[in-house]
Amino acid sequence: SQALLLWEGGDSPRAKALLQEQMPASDKLDIRGFEWYYLWKLCNQPRKLLQGHRAPVTVLRFTAEGDTLVSADETGMIYAWDTATGSCKWFVKGHNGKVSVLAISERAGVLLSAGDDRLCRIWSLHEGEKNGELRAHTLPVKTLAISSDGSRAVSTDAVSQVIWDVPSRRSTRLILGSLGNTCATISSDGAFVAFGRDRRVQIHDGHTGGRLAEFRPHESEIA
Repeated sequence: SQALLLWEGGDSPRAKALLQEQMPASDKLDIRGFEWYYLWKLCNQPRKLLQGHRAPVTVLRFTAEGDTLVSADETGMIYAWDTATGSCKWFVKGHNGKVSVLAISERAGVLLSAGDDRLCRIWSLHEGEKNGELRAHTLPVKTLAISSDGSRAVSTDAVSQVIWDVPSRRSTRLILGSLGNTCATISSDGAFVAFGRDRRVQIHDGHTGGRLAEFRPHESEIA
């Protein structure tokens, strides 16, 4: 409807005015349906526009509590937003080139970022201060994850997977493979890491990097 198009375009006042025109007089039959009441609710909800990026946004990540949203863009800029107020907590030029992935450990107050410049950078989630770098990748980083306590992390590119000891800024295991898509995740306590590549799923020890198991359940390449 026209009211929905106006609301989606950010013009809530005109959408609300259009809906008001459809309100029946006290002596008239009310024929408004569910759609009218749904749009009326939308028009009366506050909407926040987070303004700051000057290039296309490439990745978003909420904290577990939802009170902070982190965004990054094609030029390497990173912003942290207060979701309650819509205000910017901090911003920084984080990378040379596109930021592809973000990972957050809210308990440790750590933000990780990585992208086309092949670096994984460590930031203070609350202040935006740079606290170090993780260097091992020779290609753009595609996947990034961190344990809940911030002690372990995992990152991947098109040919390698890296398990990190975050406090020491050192890799505990570098695993090389054939060119292809790789995905990865890490358990909340950092004890286990899983990689997916070439229809295989591998589970590794998050501390030593040793391979614990391998499964081949997929008939097509894991994305």
